Amino acid sequence: MTLPTGQISMSQVNTELGKSATAQISLNDADVRALASKSSGQISMDDLRGKSAENVYESSNLKVWLDAGKSSSYSGSGTTWENLADTNDATLYNGVGYSSSDGGYLSFDGSNDHAVISETGSINAPISKNMTISIWLYITKSWSWQGVFNKDRSINKQWGLFLSSSNRFVFGVDGSNLNGSSFSLNTWYNVTLVQAANSSRKIYVNGSLDVTQTSSFGTNNNGGQNWGIGYATGVSENFGGRISQVLLYENEALTSSQVSQNFNSLKARYGIS
Repeated sequence: MTLPTGQISMSQVNTELGKSATAQISLNDADVRALASKSSGQISMDDLRGKSAENVYESSNLKVWLDAGKSSSYSGSGTTWENLADTNDATLYNGVGYSSSDGGYLSFDGSNDHAVISETGSINAPISKNMTISIWLYITKSWSWQGVFNKDRSINKQWGLFLSSSNRFVFGVDGSNLNGSSFSLNTWYNVTLVQAANSSRKIYVNGSLDVTQTSSFGTNNNGGQNWGIGYATGVSENFGGRISQVLLYENEALTSSQVSQNFNSLKARYGIS
């Protein structure tokens, strides 16, 4: 959905943002600024004409689309994080927190907070398959290892995004981790992992290619556990920080321009120019 290029109303802006048409909002609200792609300065209705709040790359392969900044995905309370791409919602456990700051995010305490996406155990990622995941995260704690978005860790068939004890992003695969760049605490990042079948694995950070792997892909990753957020099954690898958006594309390796599109769609929400 896209706002008209002509005259628009606040009710249309509300609808574009996934809110009630009569909700009370301000042009200075974080999600309105994100829609206008202006992290600072004065905003007018002119800045909103022709804009879309849902301009992530969409295809039939998008199986998980969780966004704590959209009320249609998370209401601000409760334990259900609704999947905008499918019917398999995520359930929040052990008091995952919520804040409306930065457009809306969920907070994980690094102890036992986590989320599990139902009925996703069959979405596996052997090297013979195209796969992409993308996560917006803000890391507040560092220690040994942290699971961000992954599956099958307890049965040693893991695949997903981890943070290492040396404060690096890791494309974690049993037998063949790909180490990316180091991260800083208290900073928003968009991290995307792309696997091209039998060809490569790549890490993108904030829309730019970070590192590529073209051989030694490890074991065949076919397990039956559901995808988890903020932890890894069977080990003490709990994530401490904030997560606002999670995307998963099955059978599709996003191109660099598609990765950039997803990054650009939300960067203003976090004050990234």
